[in-house]
Order: sequence, then structure tokens, then C-alpha cells
Amino acid sequence: MKEYLDITDELLGLGQAEEILQKTVGTVEVHGCTDSQKSHIQAILGRNFKLNLIVTDDEKKTASIEGDCRFFGARTCVYPAKDMIFYSADIHGNQISRDRLYCIKEISDVLSGVKGAPLTVITTVGALMEKLTPFEKFTERIFTVTKGEE
Repeated sequence: MKEYLDITDELLGLGQAEEILQKTVGTVEVHGCTDSQKSHIQAILGRNFKLNLIVTDDEKKTASIEGDCRFFGARTCVYPAKDMIFYSADIHGNQISRDRLYCIKEISDVLSGVKGAPLTVITTVGALMEKLTPFEKFTERIFTVTKGEE
């Protein structure tokens, strides 16, 4: 996959954009192409960053974007928004909470150096708008339990 990304990088001429991103970490907005094309561009531009964030407007699009990103070799996680209607009713069997905590753990692993591969986090505007406990509070309370320990 690396060879494919290198070749398409040359064809698309994204080298200059990648250089600009390396100098000033910021936001890149991509418009006027399909979601798969956006994932392709993200795979090229984001390969030298520890964390990449893709924000979409629709929960349904997150699964599609995740599949596209995985196709291009990205390690991904989806940070879902709370479904306010069903969240407290526990219809999903706490799946939303599990997915959210898994994503936070993956981010923590990348930032602490436990996992070196870049991580692409896919989420929605709604999920970003929710109030959360500060990230440091999560990371302070992570511990490992191994078999045989008390």
C-alpha cells in the first residue's frame, strides 16, 4: 500500500501540501470530491502525523469513512456521539460507551508512545460538541490487570 500511496502522491502533487502541514500543524478541509477520495488524500497527507482527525456530519458516514481509511492502511477508531434518545435506555448494551472508551484508550496509547503507528480518529460534529472529562483524568486512571496479580 505504501508504494501505491507514494505513486498517487506524485500524481496528485500533494507533496507541497504535506510540506506545509509539517511546518504548521493545522486543519485541512477537502471539498469537491467523494468521501473515498478524501480518505485517499488523508492517507497521503496524514501518514507522518501521530494523530489524524476526520470530522463528518453524519454517524452513518463514519463507518464508510473508516472502511475507506482501513483500505488505505490506516489504523482507525470511531468516536461515536451519544444517541440522546436511546443512550440512557441502554438499548445498545453500552456499545457506545465501549466504543468511546476504546477510542480514548487508543489516543492515549499513541500519545504516550505505547503504540507508534499513526491513528485516525473518525467522529461527528455532534460527538465533538459533547462535554467530556479532561483527557488527563482518563489517562491518570488507566491501569493494567494481569492474570495472577492481586
